[in-house]
Amino acid sequence: SLQQYPQAQAQPQVVVVQQGNKPQSNSGLAWISCILCFCGFPCGIAAVMKANEANACYGRNDLEGGKRNGQAAKKWAIASIITQVVVGILFVIIVY
Repeated sequence: SLQQYPQAQAQPQVVVVQQGNKPQSNSGLAWISCILCFCGFPCGIAAVMKANEANACYGRNDLEGGKRNGQAAKKWAIASIITQVVVGILFVIIVY
């Protein structure tokens, strides 16, 4: 006697696509810089603008533009912090 086997059902396939890691935009450093400078110095404002441009580029999947703007944001943020420290030191020297 022949045994009847159930027909095999097609199994759904799962495809996993891994996208490249998004580089760091340095927006946190730009916001900290802006807070330190009270948004008064142009360097802090430029850092925030560049960080926002980097985030916009990442949103459009423009990784190269995001990386470029993120690096620019980091440079502006560092310049802003250095400016704030120098102004603070000059203020202390002049006042005291």
